[in-house]
Amino acid sequence: MKLTSVKDITDESLKTMSASVIAEFIEEEMKVASERFAEDKKAVEAQLQDSEQKQAELTHKNEEIEKELGELKSTLTTLEEENATREAEATFNERMALVDEGYVLNDEDREVIASDIKDMNNEAFEAYVKKLAVLINHKSVAQVEKAKAEAEVKDEEQVETAASSEVENAEEVVESAVEAADKEEETVPNSTSPSKDTVYDRFRDAFSIEQFDITK
Repeated sequence: MKLTSVKDITDESLKTMSASVIAEFIEEEMKVASERFAEDKKAVEAQLQDSEQKQAELTHKNEEIEKELGELKSTLTTLEEENATREAEATFNERMALVDEGYVLNDEDREVIASDIKDMNNEAFEAYVKKLAVLINHKSVAQVEKAKAEAEVKDEEQVETAASSEVENAEEVVESAVEAADKEEETVPNSTSPSKDTVYDRFRDAFSIEQFDITK
């Protein structure tokens, strides 16, 4: 009798069955089990290898995504910094223009003010503008124009005063010359014929008002 299944092994079959038959059956079963185990192991290893491959692919893809995100983040940071720099430059230029419009500044003034306001926020800049209105009020456009106008008026007054003084001096010189001429004529003998131009005439012509330019 040949065993084909474990179920065939019973108390009755064992009485009639030889040990060799049972050994052969056990050997065949172990062989089948071994082959099945090998196949299962192979299948598991294949699945594991496939899983490892998929895991490796996922890891590689994840690394690529992280790299792309890192590059994107770096680009975004650069753009934000460039934008912030442009905004800061625009704000700085607007502030300098505002100060230039209100005051008459030289290069040294601008250099100091630029250094002061370059990193200021809006609140600090507003306070700084109020401070400038006190510290350099004499350089404000209004004050400079006022001082200029006053200087022009003063210059005109000085010119008028100088012209008036020149006229007075000229009149005094003419009067002195005329007096001297009169005295000289009185001493000339009657028999002497007067020259064509008397001393009086010469002094009068030399020191006439028309000889003085009072418009300078």
